[in-house]
Amino acid sequence: MVGSPFTFTCRTVFPPEVTWFVNDTEYMVYGSGRGKCYPDSPLPTHYTFNCRYEIFTLTINSVNISQHGTVWRCGFRRGRPESNTIVLEVRGGPGSSLHVNTSSSVYVNEMDDVAVSCAADCFLRCDYTWIFNGKTISNTSILSVSGINRTQTGVYTCTAVNPDTGQTANTTVDVYVQHGPGSTIRLNTPSKLFPEEGSDVAVSCAADCFIRCDYTWKYNDKTVSNSAILSISRIDKSQTGIYTCSAVNPDTRQSANTTVLVDVLYQPVIKRMQLKKPDTKEAVVDEVRPITLICVVDSNPTSSMKLFRGRQLVRQMTNVTSLEYTWREAVCQTSGTYSCEAENSVKSPARHTLELAVECIHQSTIW
Repeated sequence: MVGSPFTFTCRTVFPPEVTWFVNDTEYMVYGSGRGKCYPDSPLPTHYTFNCRYEIFTLTINSVNISQHGTVWRCGFRRGRPESNTIVLEVRGGPGSSLHVNTSSSVYVNEMDDVAVSCAADCFLRCDYTWIFNGKTISNTSILSVSGINRTQTGVYTCTAVNPDTGQTANTTVDVYVQHGPGSTIRLNTPSKLFPEEGSDVAVSCAADCFIRCDYTWKYNDKTVSNSAILSISRIDKSQTGIYTCSAVNPDTRQSANTTVLVDVLYQPVIKRMQLKKPDTKEAVVDEVRPITLICVVDSNPTSSMKLFRGRQLVRQMTNVTSLEYTWREAVCQTSGTYSCEAENSVKSPARHTLELAVECIHQSTIW
C-alpha cells in the first residue's frame, strides 16, 4: 500500500554476500552475521538493508505509486543461483479526503440540470457512489440530476472505496434549489378591507420563495412599501383604493402579484342643503310656487337620511347619498326651520339646518 513499508527477504546458504536486483539496478551487500550490512557502493536512503546470517532483507521504507510494476529479485553478482522474480503491485487511496469540481454549497434554480463530480487519489482505482436521503442515486463519480426540483434540496454524499485496500473516504455537497414565488401570493387578511377612517392598517403578503423574495407594495403606481408589510397609520378616506403586493425572486427572476382593496369607512358629512331651483341659492320663495328641498351627503357606507321641520319628521330614506322633498305649492305655513340628518355605522351623525321663508300673497277683503 502507498505510504506503507514493504520488505523483501532473501535466504541464502552461501553467505556473506547478496546482490539485490531492482529492475536494472544492483545493490550488493556483505553481511557480518550480526545484522549489519556493508555495501559495495553507497545505498539509497529510501531502502533499509539488513544482513543476518542466512537471511538478508531489503525494506522499502514508504511505498509510492512510481514503484508499481518494478521487478525484484536477489542472487549473486558472480552468477547463479538467483531467487524467483517478484513484480511489485502497488495499491493506494482514497486517503482521507475527496475532491469535488464545485464548492461545497451549490445554488441552482428549479428545473435546472445539475452535474457534480468527485475524485480521489486512488491506485489502481476506486469505486464511487452518490447517496441522497439514504438512497444511492449514482454508482459513478458523477452526480447528474436533470430538471431538479425543490424536493431535491439537501445534502448529497459521495463515497469512494478502494476495492483492493478496503479504504474509504467521503465528502458532501449541499444543494440548494432556488424557487418561487410561483403563481400566487398569500395575504394575512381578506382581499377586501373596510377600515374606519383614522384607524391603523397593516397587511402582510407572503410567497413560497427560496432562498428569498423581495417585496414591494404599490398604490396608484407609486411604491408605498419595500417590504412584505403594508402599514398605514391613521388612514384617510383619500387612501381608499387597490394596493398591489409584488414578490420577486432575485435569483430566479420569477415574480407574482396580488391585490387588496382598501375601502375606508367614514362618517357622514353634509355637503349641501338648499332649495333645488336654478334662479337663486337663497331659501326664499314665493307662495303658490312648487319648491324642492335637497340635502346631499358624503359618507361611506351610505347613510340613512331624515328631514325634519322643527321636530316633525317630514321624510326619511336609507342607504342613500341624497334626500329630496317637494311641495307642489308653497304656502305661508311651509316656512320654518328644516333640518337634515345623516347617519351611518361610523361614529356620530351629521346635521344641517336651513331656514325656509315663503313670501305670502295678501288678498284684499271685499265688503
